[in-house]
Amino acid sequence: MWIDAKASIGIVLWTKLVEREFTSDPISIIAVKNSSHIGFLGYYTEKLGKRGLVGIMFGNAEPAVVMPGSSRKMLSTTPISISIPPSIVLDMALSATSRGKIIQALRRKEKIPLGLAVDENGNPTEDPERALRGGLSPIGGMKGFFLMLVLESLVSFLTGSALGSDVKGVLNTESPPNKGEVLIGINPSFFAGYREEIEKLRETLGIEFPGEHGFKCKSEKVR
Repeated sequence: MWIDAKASIGIVLWTKLVEREFTSDPISIIAVKNSSHIGFLGYYTEKLGKRGLVGIMFGNAEPAVVMPGSSRKMLSTTPISISIPPSIVLDMALSATSRGKIIQALRRKEKIPLGLAVDENGNPTEDPERALRGGLSPIGGMKGFFLMLVLESLVSFLTGSALGSDVKGVLNTESPPNKGEVLIGINPSFFAGYREEIEKLRETLGIEFPGEHGFKCKSEKVR
């Protein structure tokens, strides 16, 4: 399904889209361009997970991340979320940190760790003010940047959205939004739906998977 949202309210649109029927096909894909800010992607993939579906969602926005060795912001933070039923939900950006964390450090008059951002000349910086004039670093250096580049290119390819420094209208609402998001819903009943290895790995690691702690907290609060 492909939708031109025509600057409609992204949160309202996507909340309705994830309520649609995903069970008749092995894989369903929704591609949307030109909606306003939709919030965090894990909200939508979690809804699919609660229905027993796998959810994979990613998108783009205004440029905030520089290519290693450069000072020009070219990609967004490349948000991505993956849910595996019933309660695993990964929600993260592929930048080394978020712009919000930089602003928080500036307000607290704190330094930021080296490696998170660069200044306006492309040099690593601990100064949050200079980081805001420069840009965020990708996770994993060039490998991370290429992963972000391909994901955002796929968003543009499937949705028809703008790409790179041409994306507008998310943080700066004076321009109409021209970004995009892609949601992939997978019905495990058409596949193995095999959880045993996940449980074995959980026991080996001795940790909760992403999203599971929050899922437990929510369950306890609604009792």
